[in-house]
Amino acid sequence: NLVYNMLSDTDYAISGAADTLVAVWQGDPSADRVNVLGNQLRAWAKCNAGRVYLYNVITSTTGMPSASARAALQTQFESMRGQLLGCAIVLEKTGVEGTLARAVLTTLITVTQQPFPMRVFSLRRDALFWLARQGCTAKASALTGVADTLCQRLLSQRSSLPSR
Repeated sequence: NLVYNMLSDTDYAISGAADTLVAVWQGDPSADRVNVLGNQLRAWAKCNAGRVYLYNVITSTTGMPSASARAALQTQFESMRGQLLGCAIVLEKTGVEGTLARAVLTTLITVTQQPFPMRVFSLRRDALFWLARQGCTAKASALTGVADTLCQRLLSQRSSLPSR
């Protein structure tokens, strides 16, 4: 399986395996970062016969995206019509906050009628099973390894920051 070099800062990290780009968010999902994600999706699709899947892990420390970030995300997704074949979003917030956030996000996805299949999950394994059913060829074990590596990289970057 082809594995892509990591791209990251202290709030997000992106890498990939086979036909799937993996994004892990642990901080501000700004419009600039969303645009970088869009550029990486297009580059990944070029390397994979014009097709790509997105495994998007939003950790419990990630805030809500701003209006400009949401608009940038919609623009990026529209530009990927026919190339982005599925997007699994794992929203790892727990408790009532997590349940409400997943319900709101699911409603937004339904209302905005995305140009490809997209689902929201609370568990990574459920998202991986769904991606496989959508035709994703990346192995769940490879995607799990990439996501875990990205999370560790983000944690180490954040722990090396000076205290405020």
